[in-house]
Amino acid sequence: MSQDSSPIVFVVDDEPVVCQSLVALLSGEGHNAQSFLSAEDFLEDFESSRCGCLIADVRLPNMSGIELMRELSKSSLHPPVILISGHSDIPICVQAMKEGAFHFLEKPYRPFQLLDIVRSALEYDAKTRREQRGRHEKGQRLARLAPDELVVLKGIVAGKTSRDIAAEMDVSLRTIEYRRARIMEKLNVSSKAEMVAIAIAAIAAE
Repeated sequence: MSQDSSPIVFVVDDEPVVCQSLVALLSGEGHNAQSFLSAEDFLEDFESSRCGCLIADVRLPNMSGIELMRELSKSSLHPPVILISGHSDIPICVQAMKEGAFHFLEKPYRPFQLLDIVRSALEYDAKTRREQRGRHEKGQRLARLAPDELVVLKGIVAGKTSRDIAAEMDVSLRTIEYRRARIMEKLNVSSKAEMVAIAIAAIAAE
């Protein structure tokens, strides 16, 4: 499934009736929902390219909700996790949030509470994926540059003047200006600010 497919709300709970209830609630609000009775079943089916969010019970057999979240975090791209607990356990809540849970919801909760959190999680996931695609696209643009053009670009990002870069590379100022023009053409930008922004974003994504 591609990243542009409709988002899926994944539900992981070892109680079939809970899975059925949540899927019915989510489907009633127009969400595409899928349920799994164990963390292992979910991981077997998991694809990082799928956009959406995950609702998981904290206390699952074999692999807990928090352990599932840790496993997902090994992937560079994974759905935000909403953990649900039927026990008033502040230490577990604190641990879950520290380890990257999107939200921690204690039972009993009101349906509208969960639906609001799901909407926020889906918006967050969509934003994260857009940003990652943007960084990837910028990296692809940088890959078009020749080695000597990359040297020039790194000099520009470092705040060096064309004259300084020419001296360091032992070439003429005219050559640097030519390479700079080629860089802007290959990156499809019209200003130094855009050029630097693309370089910084691509470096940050490495």
